[in-house]
Amino acid sequence: MRVVIALGGNALLRRGEPIDAAVQRANVKVAAEAIAAVARDHQVVLTHGNGPQVGLLALQNAAYEPVAPYHGSCGLGLTSTVEVDGPDPLGP
Repeated sequence: MRVVIALGGNALLRRGEPIDAAVQRANVKVAAEAIAAVARDHQVVLTHGNGPQVGLLALQNAAYEPVAPYHGSCGLGLTSTVEVDGPDPLGP
């Protein structure tokens, strides 16, 4: 049987836990052991979220004055356009 397992970001970092790589690794280990048990008898499709991590980044960003917020977006747009519309740098 094919089983879909969706891990939320809280599987990595639970509310109230310190924001620490060791804590996240320990939580991942617990999740991986549970997934491995299911995978012994089933095909597993694994997906994940990252809500707490994105929330942490949002809090970090809010703590600083914005500096050129669209600078990266412009670079990405230019790079994408050059790659799509420009000549192939490797030739034909």
